[in-house]
Amino acid sequence: MSKFFQDPNFWVSITSVCIAIFALFQSNKQIKISNKQSLFDKRMEIFSLTNELLENYKNYHKHIFTISEKADELAMRTLFRMFTNIPSLIMISNSLGINCDEKLQREFFYRVNYLGSKAKEIEFLFDNNYQLLVDFINDYKSILIKINEQMRFIDVANTFRSIDENAFNKEYKQRLLENAEDLQIKETIDKLYEAYNEIINSKIINNLSDEIKLK
Repeated sequence: MSKFFQDPNFWVSITSVCIAIFALFQSNKQIKISNKQSLFDKRMEIFSLTNELLENYKNYHKHIFTISEKADELAMRTLFRMFTNIPSLIMISNSLGINCDEKLQREFFYRVNYLGSKAKEIEFLFDNNYQLLVDFINDYKSILIKINEQMRFIDVANTFRSIDENAFNKEYKQRLLENAEDLQIKETIDKLYEAYNEIINSKIINNLSDEIKLK
């Protein structure tokens, strides 16, 4: 047995095993740290986006209600610029309708899908129930899509209007209002307002902030 312990190869093997075990523990530790950092980054992205949307809505909601009574091109463009006046969406503020640049149209769909994906991630990345935030972000996404659809309808209507202005002008405004009603633009804005108030009153944004911290 003593000869066995005196064998240099034995100690080389033991040392190699110890180094391998230490490396494995270090690797697991690094993986855990990396996972925590990744979770932190994803949560932080959602927290920042949510704050942007809430703060922007707070700044404009009174104007939004007033302007949403109308359904014409000026109203839709004004509403859209209000809703997109944040760093995450400012690049699509001019992407309305069928006449805008194709690249802008692709960016529009990318950004609204981005909102939808972040809403879904809330359910998986946080421990508590933040359905109010999920609803708010989804309603925010929905109103952007509906304003764009209304603007596309306006672009088509304007084409026919230019062909026979006098005949079409009589029913032009009524058609725009009816299409806006079909899209439920005002109803979606009302839902957004309700979700916003519930979020503010429940103060769940504070809970969201607490969950972001690395542990």
